[in-house]
Amino acid sequence: MRKKLNEHLSNQASSPRQFQVLNFGISAYGTDQAYLTYLKYARKFHPDYVFLFFFDTHIWRSWASTYCSNFGTNDHLCMNIRPTPHIRPQGVNLIRAILNLGEFHRFISELRLMKLTKKKFPMTPPEYLKYIAFQENQIDEKMVQNLSKVINEENLNIDAPRDYKNFTLKQNHLIETEFKGARVKIRNKKLFLPSLIFTLNANLMGLQKQDQFLDEELKNLVKVYKIGNPLQALKGNENFPLFEVALATNLKIISDMAKAVQRDGAKLILVDATKNLPRYGQLPAALVAKIMEKFCKLNDIGYIPLHDRLNKSRKDGVSTHWKYDHHFNETGNKIFSDSMFSYLNININN
Repeated sequence: MRKKLNEHLSNQASSPRQFQVLNFGISAYGTDQAYLTYLKYARKFHPDYVFLFFFDTHIWRSWASTYCSNFGTNDHLCMNIRPTPHIRPQGVNLIRAILNLGEFHRFISELRLMKLTKKKFPMTPPEYLKYIAFQENQIDEKMVQNLSKVINEENLNIDAPRDYKNFTLKQNHLIETEFKGARVKIRNKKLFLPSLIFTLNANLMGLQKQDQFLDEELKNLVKVYKIGNPLQALKGNENFPLFEVALATNLKIISDMAKAVQRDGAKLILVDATKNLPRYGQLPAALVAKIMEKFCKLNDIGYIPLHDRLNKSRKDGVSTHWKYDHHFNETGNKIFSDSMFSYLNININN
């Protein structure tokens, strides 16, 4: 990225300069942790542009106080190691009223009943895509203007992680003992042939069941977005807060981060991959992406719809992610880098 910028853009700027590129990306960070990382570390380097990567998992990472890679096996070992951001319940209720997602929640309730009675997803894939487009069209500029007003008036509070000190002690012990002083452990190698056979079988199953993703969609939508107690809707369910709570919190974090970056004389750009391989449902991912795009436009935040390029690559048969952890492979990283370069190429002299 740095080489490409210096080869192609350094002499196009209003005054010749050398570009430096710093990457503060950390695995499993939420939007709030990215904001705190900017405040504590990145701003010291006086950047001109700050790119914030965002995808659907960030919606929930920014809410969860724990992080565990072994959920379902050793839940009792999970520690509260994430900061917990929140805004006032009154502010969230105002945002709920503005978003007016009653139809969304009605749909989730319908799916919940279908899941209980072991029924299938009520739409074909083309019908579902049409329904998603209809829901997206309900989000207009006036709605996002009202949303921005409330977001900007609310205060963001971030509580410190309760178990962070205990976590760092255990982490340091692990590094000194099992890792023998190193901070990286090499992944155990796997036999190629069984892995290949598993992949081929999975692909064949996908061909045999064209609507398999709808079964997963039903399961995920109900698990994540169902409301446990309608009288305490903001609490969502036992695993996730209300959709509007998570969305409002992320919007507030991004808004505050943009203002902090702007005060430092720089520009925040949201690199949005929400609609690429969404893990928490295609419908909510589409709604979030539409809101994010309009929110950024109204609040002078740069916006790159990275999911469009990633999805085009997948449609063309070129994978953008590693299968074992869903992180970008070489192609995905190149698309990511090229999208940032294209943004700078267009905006650097404006």
